Amino acid sequence: MTRPAQELEPGALAGVIPLQRNVMPNHDPHLVYSPLSRHHRLDGMDFDVWIYRFDFYPAWALEIVTEKGVSLVWKELFDSDCEALEAFGSIPAEDCMAYLLSHADLETKH
Repeated sequence: MTRPAQELEPGALAGVIPLQRNVMPNHDPHLVYSPLSRHHRLDGMDFDVWIYRFDFYPAWALEIVTEKGVSLVWKELFDSDCEALEAFGSIPAEDCMAYLLSHADLETKH
């Protein structure tokens, strides 16, 4: 499963990754996607569960993206990709669907 590269606006990740000395790499950072990332279909709605991290930072992020590009990103980061997947699995399906359906008609900017 390959996710297309996206341009990020300056400051888009502020607050997501705590800045620490000597953590930033000497190269452009790359996203590392977990093999636990997957595609789901629930009540007729398709969405992807993305688990990823920066190549220079050990914590994993969790994001759900609908087929229309609506995104739900967890505020917390996870020590492992398994923990991120467990967090997704712990959400009651109706709560996840309620959020996604309430935003299903939104357009995304590309």
